[in-house]
Amino acid sequence: MPIRSVTAGNRAVRVIIIGVAFVVIFALIIQAMRGNDEPGDQAVDGSTTSTEATEPSMVLGPLEEITPISITCSSEYNAGLACENLIDGDETYWNDASRRGEDARITVTFVNPVALEQVQIINVDNLEKFRRNYRVRGVEIFADDFPGVPFVDEIPDANDRPHGIPTTTNHTTVLEIRVTSTWPSEALGGEAFDELAIQEIKFWGRVQDTSATELVGASSG
Repeated sequence: MPIRSVTAGNRAVRVIIIGVAFVVIFALIIQAMRGNDEPGDQAVDGSTTSTEATEPSMVLGPLEEITPISITCSSEYNAGLACENLIDGDETYWNDASRRGEDARITVTFVNPVALEQVQIINVDNLEKFRRNYRVRGVEIFADDFPGVPFVDEIPDANDRPHGIPTTTNHTTVLEIRVTSTWPSEALGGEAFDELAIQEIKFWGRVQDTSATELVGASSG
């Protein structure tokens, strides 16, 4: 029986088939190796696991008035017109040290981080004292969780209602209020004074529950 000769064309076809087979096998091996490294693999019990870290959720309380743990002012006239009068909840007020509000700064510290929504500036109730002192006009508010990005507002020259300044923050512990301009004092029934006066400052927001945040972070780990 004569031996069938192998042509060059047949040899080329065989080489191509073998090469394609090697490529397919190699691709299957690579895919299998990558599949073992991807997150979301199934555990032994059939459940899906994830290798991604989960950030603890921030747990916030209800909207409420928040009293700082401390307050300091750049200056104060005397002990009777001290900085602490700004958060005492009554009609006593604060005077700066005869500086007409120039470069006046008020710094407050909260015991727990807070998500603030509004800061209220309350002018002196007594009309004569209100007019005879300097009053806040321009104001900038800096929160430690938004460094270099102040909340800016202008306070009306009135004492009939609190003026609310929107301050949307996330987890503030220290807040600084800077007076950038003032309404001038007036000689209403007597001498005009050189002091800046503010009766009260109130802070509205939601307190972060740090203990609850820790529990959420532990349970999700």
